[in-house]
Parts: sequence; structure tokens; C-alpha cells
Amino acid sequence: MKYLFVIHSYFPYEDANTNCLMPIVNKLKEDNEVIILANSQKSKYKKLRIENKIQVYRYKKRFDTKVLSLFVNGRKHTKSSHFLYNCLIRLICWLLLMLSFPYIAFYRYKYKTKIYTDEYVCMQYIKKIINEKGINILITISAPSYPHYSALSLAQSKYFKKRGIKWIAYFMDPDATYMMVPPENRLSKVMQEKQIYQYTDRILLPPEMYKENITNEFQEFVYKMVEFKFANLKPIINNRNYPDIFNKSLVECAYIGSLNDERIRNPKGLLNLIKNIDNNNFRFHFIGLISDRILNEIVKIQQINDLRVVIHGKCSLDKCYFFIKNANLLINIGNNCTNQMPSKVFDYIASGKPIVNFYTIEKDTSKCYLSEYPLCLNLQNSLDSSVLVKKFVEFGLTNKNKCIDYNFIRQNYALNLSENVVETLEKTINQIKPNIFK
Repeated sequence: MKYLFVIHSYFPYEDANTNCLMPIVNKLKEDNEVIILANSQKSKYKKLRIENKIQVYRYKKRFDTKVLSLFVNGRKHTKSSHFLYNCLIRLICWLLLMLSFPYIAFYRYKYKTKIYTDEYVCMQYIKKIINEKGINILITISAPSYPHYSALSLAQSKYFKKRGIKWIAYFMDPDATYMMVPPENRLSKVMQEKQIYQYTDRILLPPEMYKENITNEFQEFVYKMVEFKFANLKPIINNRNYPDIFNKSLVECAYIGSLNDERIRNPKGLLNLIKNIDNNNFRFHFIGLISDRILNEIVKIQQINDLRVVIHGKCSLDKCYFFIKNANLLINIGNNCTNQMPSKVFDYIASGKPIVNFYTIEKDTSKCYLSEYPLCLNLQNSLDSSVLVKKFVEFGLTNKNKCIDYNFIRQNYALNLSENVVETLEKTINQIKPNIFK
């Protein structure tokens, strides 16, 4: 079989896209040809590269789509105080857009859909790779959701039907769906997503999203939905050493992940802990993107209490694995919704290290999975500061050097092993009938 995965970002980027896809493609490549199409994200790699025996294409926006993107989003990136300057920039963008409009109008007509920026370029690359490589299976992945809409345009034009290609949409993250849209825009977003559900052959959904979608607006497509677990359970291996990061005399605590949208995860409990802890045995490492507001709050706490807090920013995937493998204590912040599961929790579990999970809602998905993990402390964000600090310090000092054997973890979380997840994927593909295309 020849697989084409279309995803926004891929290795060496350390986000959830890469983290969830890599174990699957590494397993698939043993018996299949695997190709990945990803956004270049300012990468120096522009042409086809072979990375770990996987063919990886990276694309950049064309001139006309860059202009359209700048015009559509111009208000977000201009300063209102510079009125004349902003007017000049928008006038130039408008003139450039008019020059590019024939291209945009043609493809909107041809594919009977709105083609904007990433969707347009992504769609062109999908066609190119399919024509050159003879792809059998196309799997588009969110978030964000433009890979789905790029494929939708081709499906609506019957491009897939003519070539006998099976299209599978993997809604890996609800952040890319209607669920994160303001209420006034929700109906139009639901209708857009229903088009994807209508034209795709199968929809892969994490267990939490699957449970919701079989009872909500999408239940008419339940026959296409497949519950698909994250394949993140794997031994944690990093290829480099970073000797100056950790101090053996301290309890080194690491949070790996973004803190840039408090609608998704709220760091209130963790920040409350850092602000009030007076035990100098603990040091806290933040790895990942942090919003300006949260970053300012952390800096203020540092200045007041002179605590050991280290902000590393965005790091390579290998460095993230280093923190997971070598920290004494791993910190997770649960999500504020019941249909989203942080993929890094399985990396935490695979490490065998003690885990502290801060949660806001009782039905926190991280808390549900970690309830079966022996070295875990769940702390509610609303706990009184003194109780929060006492429980955390006691757990950290007691379990600093403990580690669970990986064989025990494999046995208890077997459904999240890549071989079992890929088996589900292959079984799903084999069940697709040739006449299912619309």
C-alpha cells in the first residue's frame, strides 16, 4: 500500500501533530510506502527529503495566496495608531490581490469551494504526489483543519473517485473543529464539517470525540466513525545529553507543552503552587510556547520569591524527550473540555516517572487515564494553597527517584501501542468498500 499523510507540522517540530503521527508511520513503513506532506514552517527543507526511510514533502504558500492571507488577516497584524501606514499597506495588498484574483477565481470555480491560502497550496501538492506516486490511501490530519478542506475540494470534484483513492479524515484534535468556534459562528462551521464527513470514507476520532460525535450533530455519519487511540506509548529515547540542565540535589520538575490558550488548559493550580511553595528542594522547568500573560505572571513570581523557575521556550523533540526521560517529576495540566486528551500524557506514562496532574473539571481526560497509573498525584486547581503545596511536596520528596518498569506499562496500556493502533487502521481501510465513494 502507498500512504500519503497530510499534516500541518512534522518532525523536527515537537507539537502534538508530530508526536501522534510518528509512531504510526514508523510502524506502517515496515510493510508499506509512506509519504508525508507537511507545511514547511520556515524550514530550510523545501524539496523532497528521505527522513528515517519516510518520504517527506514540505510546501510553502504561493505568491497569490500570501497576498490573500495578508489581506484577509491584515487587521490582526497592523497597529491602529499608524492609520496612514495601515491604509497604504492595505491598498498595496488590495492591488496585489486584484492581480492574483484570476488564479483564485479559477480554482474556486473548478473545485466548487472557497480555496484560501494553505488549502489551495496543500491541495495542489496532494494532486502532484498522487499523480507521481500512485497513492492508494490518503489520510488528512487536524489540527489545524485545512488538510481536510484541501482533500474535500478534490473529493467534491470526483478526483479521488476516478483514481480509486480511499480518503480517511483523522480529527486528532477538537481544537480544529466547530467546538472552539464562537457560538454565533458555530452553525456555519458545523455545516462545513458535515461536508468532510459526507465525502470522506472513514473518520478517525480519539475516544473522547467519538463518544460525543455518535450522539451530537454528526450522528448520521456514525457508520463512518472509528474510535482511534493515540499511538504514543513507546520507550522514551533521546539521542543527546544536556548535562548543564539538571542538578541532582534538587527535585527537578518539568512541564512539557504549550500554555498559550487558557480556554484549553488553565495553569492556575501550577502557578499557585509555584507562588506559594517555600521549599528550595524543587525547581520547575517550562518547555514549550507560553502566552505573554502567563509568562509575565511567572516572571513576577520569580521576582517576588526568587524561586528556581527555568523557562526554556520551544525546544526540539529530542530535547523534550530528554526532559521527560530525566526529570524527577513530570507535570501535566488537564484540559478544560471533556473531549480532548493531551497526547503527551502517554509519553509521561511511558517514562515510568512520577506524574502530577493539575485539573479543573472532574471529568478531566488526563485524570481518567492516569487513574490506572501507580505513580500519579491528581491535584484540583481550586485547592487551598497550603493543601496544594503540602500534597505536592510530600509526593515529590517521597517519589523523587522512583520509576515504573516499562513492561508493566506496556501491559496496562496495550491499546496505545503503535502495533495495535496500526492494526486498527489497517482493519478500517480493508473494510472500506470500493463503491462507497460519493
